[in-house]
Amino acid sequence: MLNFYLYSVTSISLAAFYFAAVYLVSGVLRFALGVDGDAAVRNAIATGLGIVVAALPLWYVHWRWLREQFQRAKPGDVAFHRFYLFTIVCLSALALLISGSVTITRLMNIALGVGPGPTVSAANAATALATFVLSLTIWLLHWGQFQGGRGEMRTG
Repeated sequence: MLNFYLYSVTSISLAAFYFAAVYLVSGVLRFALGVDGDAAVRNAIATGLGIVVAALPLWYVHWRWLREQFQRAKPGDVAFHRFYLFTIVCLSALALLISGSVTITRLMNIALGVGPGPTVSAANAATALATFVLSLTIWLLHWGQFQGGRGEMRTG
């Protein structure tokens, strides 16, 4: 039952962190570039920051605890742990594909002079790029763990 708890909290807090970080970066960029400055954007920044600050430590503590459990795991638990890592790696790869495509599209919109305007386009491109970097970071962390095998779990 402990493993179910650890996998659940780790997954949920990682997802909450990911989406809140994207939301936060988007709000900060839109505010900083002068695209939006109203109360809704400032509220988005506050909300994103609040969730990021809560979710990241929650994920980190449970991720470390999960790795400790993995080191002492029975063979059946190892297979489930590898399935969990594989799932996160695949979802991160999908996020890389989507955010990379969006980044290139937004940059091409700027280069070709199409889209909602240079400032909004810059904010959209920067948000997509930040999403790409975040997805890459999550992918690298979990891919390194997945590649580490049973006895060589990397600390990432």
